Amino acid sequence: MPADSQPQKSAAQQINAVRLTQKHFYWGDTETIISMTGVRINNHGSMKYSLVAASPQWNVTIFRDDDHTFVSQSLKQLEKNGIVSSFVFNRPERNENPTGPHRTPKIGDMKVEQIMGVREVFAYLPIEGITVPPVQRIIHETYKMPTDGGIPVKFSKSLRGAETLTGMNLTGTIRVYLSTTNIEKIKVSPDIFQPPVGYKLAKSMQEVLLSKNSRDASEDLDQMFDIGTNKTKKHQ
Repeated sequence: MPADSQPQKSAAQQINAVRLTQKHFYWGDTETIISMTGVRINNHGSMKYSLVAASPQWNVTIFRDDDHTFVSQSLKQLEKNGIVSSFVFNRPERNENPTGPHRTPKIGDMKVEQIMGVREVFAYLPIEGITVPPVQRIIHETYKMPTDGGIPVKFSKSLRGAETLTGMNLTGTIRVYLSTTNIEKIKVSPDIFQPPVGYKLAKSMQEVLLSKNSRDASEDLDQMFDIGTNKTKKHQ
């Protein structure tokens, strides 16, 4: 975790938290830290952003340590606008409600609830005594995975039919949308759920998701994330 954005406190000032090491089909490798008072998501994939939110307001801040930029919005705004366009990936309903055999496997330190559906496997970490509903809502909007009231840890589906663009038959293919390799109980400073100090306010949330170097390298990324609106208007 970046030292400049996560100041350390003494053990007496630390609180209980749970850390999930996960892989998302779009975001890539992620580290999610949840507690009763906050949530932090560190993206270790190609985008390298962080997301934080804390009680009681639960305003969501996304920031970059490389560009020292940030953007914030309320939880209600996040649920209305999302983080990326639905063109990139759609948000499913919060409750998947699969039917089928139910298991309680253990991932790292914690037991999770796993349900087998007709075509999907879904698993979640119950939030009781670990975190609160606003955290579950933030994770739902960020990962766009069903939660069934918990923290999603696994979601895979058996595909059927042909792929739209290529026409390739996907029937029987298992697509993993979210997986979790470890869940561990940890102690953290409450400060890790707070936004960094001294960062520059960005023009949009999408701009913070990609580093300046990445945006400069490809105009296609600007179009996908609707970045560079001012430059587009200049040429109209």
